[in-house]
Formats: sequence, structure tokens, C-alpha cells
Amino acid sequence: MKKRCPSYYPLFQCTAASCRHSCCIGWEIDIDPQSAALYQSVSGLMGQELRRKIAWENPPHFRLTEDGRCPFLNEKGLCRLILEKGEGVLCQICAQHPRFHNRYGPLLESGLGLCCEEAGRLLFTHAPALLEEEVPEEPSAPAPDWLPELLFVRETAFFLALESSYSIKERLSLLLCLGADVQDAMDEGDSPLQEALPYRAEDFRREALWELSGEAFDPGMLNSLLSFFESREPLDKAWPVRLAGIRENLGVLVPFRMLSEDGEAYERLIFYFLFRYLLASGEDGDILSKIKFAVAAVTVISLLDAQTRLETGGLSLESRVENARAFSSEAEYSPDTMEDFWNACWEEEFLSFSSLAGFCS
Repeated sequence: MKKRCPSYYPLFQCTAASCRHSCCIGWEIDIDPQSAALYQSVSGLMGQELRRKIAWENPPHFRLTEDGRCPFLNEKGLCRLILEKGEGVLCQICAQHPRFHNRYGPLLESGLGLCCEEAGRLLFTHAPALLEEEVPEEPSAPAPDWLPELLFVRETAFFLALESSYSIKERLSLLLCLGADVQDAMDEGDSPLQEALPYRAEDFRREALWELSGEAFDPGMLNSLLSFFESREPLDKAWPVRLAGIRENLGVLVPFRMLSEDGEAYERLIFYFLFRYLLASGEDGDILSKIKFAVAAVTVISLLDAQTRLETGGLSLESRVENARAFSSEAEYSPDTMEDFWNACWEEEFLSFSSLAGFCS
């Protein structure tokens, strides 16, 4: 079986008590069946406490304290289960977070979610690249028929995202064009690879950008995009307030989004979103929405960055990490928000090809 992961994936270590946004605070922590059975069998006072502080519903989960903390998180921000029983006692989500794993037949892809600030630090300080290795594990399913062609499409998308001779806005525009062309091919039962191949040619890319030059930026559509994320149920009450502040200052902030000096940071974000989501389009047939999400995510994060610059006079690494983390936590890690986004891609004007291309103008 083949395994792929970002180059920085093996470097990840939880910062535990040093983390400013502990994953043990504010999140409902579901317990997998194997761990639930283990917790039922733990003896002594710890076993009694475990069973008392778990809600045995479907799925079972830890009962958070009044201030939203895991009941086993001590005053120093450390996990009492690890301190007393070792890491082997952790439930699956605690042991794996912020890692994610996507399986496509004989291909396993693993990454680090941006809702974790340490994952963000690694992303912004390492060039976008993938490690690949063969692992001694039998695949659970054969390779899907679509996998080779969509891997080529994604490699083409990576190529466009990292093509530094273009601005970030131009790269996002080209990705939208690629997504639209490949989506048309998939809808018609044609070859996605044949639609992606021309994007390897400079003349074709320049022609595609020229054709998009007529797409005008519409501040009303950008306001609607921000309103979409603002109106979802927030994990952090400060999130919708911050987005409302951006909407009120769009005229000031828009010129400072996706600046050329931020190119490396944004190309790493684009690479992350493409790696995490694009191959899933082979299962649901919707590649354009995956690229729309990358464009929308980078647009919103770039506005958060612009707001930080306006408020503080600069943009540090930690500010970049925090802005990406805030978006990821509120969007990527909310199943309801993601489901609403996928639906809105085909229903709402602010997520149309034309509107998103306008954001990149």
C-alpha cells in the first residue's frame, strides 16, 4: 500500500500545555466503540471517574465541564488519562487529532488539520511537498477507476498553485478554470486528464487568464461570502464578530488581500486544501466545489490577514497561524458548515464561477 503525507507530517508533536487553543476545550470529544469498551473495564477510582464523566449516548462522549473543558484536563493543561494510564488509554480522536486520513483503494493520504496551531506553524514554515512510501499493509479496496486521472488533475492543480511567475490571484483564477473544465468532462463522462493537460502549457494559461479579465470584482458578492461563514453556529463567539468587522471595512481591507509578499504563505494554504479535498471528488463527482472551497478559504483568510495588518501594523507568523486556525476551526471542523458550503456552491450566486473569479481580479 502506498502512503503519502506532507513533508512536515512526521515532525508534528502536540504542544500540550503550551497550546493556546487546546483541542480539549470547547470541542465535544466522541469516544470510539473500542475505547468505550476499554473505559468500561478500567478498575479503581480512575475507572469509576471515567464512567461517571462519560455520557453513554450514541456516540458516547466526555461530559465537558461548565467552562467547556474535558473533565480530564488538569489545571496545567495536561491530560490526566495520559499522566496516570499512558497514551494507550486515549480514545481514537484524542490519539489522532489533528491528523486526518483519506483512503483511496491502495492509496492512504494523511495530513494535519489547520485547526491545530502547531500544524499551522509547520505548514507555514515548510515548503509544500509530499512524502511517499510503501507500507506493509493490504489495501481494503481495489484502486478506483478514476484514481490515476484525478491524481494527474491534482498534480496539475499543485503545479498551478506553486507557479510563482503568477500572482496568487492569477493562480486561483487558473485553478477555477481547471476545475470548471474538469467538472464539465466528468459530467459528460469524458477524460479529466485530457482537460487538465493543456494547463501545463504557458500559452494556454495566458489565454485562460485573458478570457477571465472581464470578470469584475463585486463587493456585494464578497460581503455575501463573509455573511455565509458569519451566520453559521460559531465555535468561538468572537468569530462572527470578527467577520462582521471585516464586512464593515471591506473598502479598506480589499486592496490588502493576497499581497504579493504573502505568496509563499498562500500557496502553502492552497496546496493544503487541494491535498485534503480534491481526490474526494472521484467519489462524489464534484471537483469544482473542492476548488471553490480552496478559493473561498484563501480569500477569507487573506481578509483576516489584512484586518490583522490594519489593527497591528504587521503580520507575524503567529498571526498567520491564528487566522488560518480560526477559519479552519469554524469551517473545516464544522460538518454542518461544510455541508452547507457544498450545497451553496451550486445554489448561491456568491459561490458561482463568475463571482469567485471576480474575487481574484
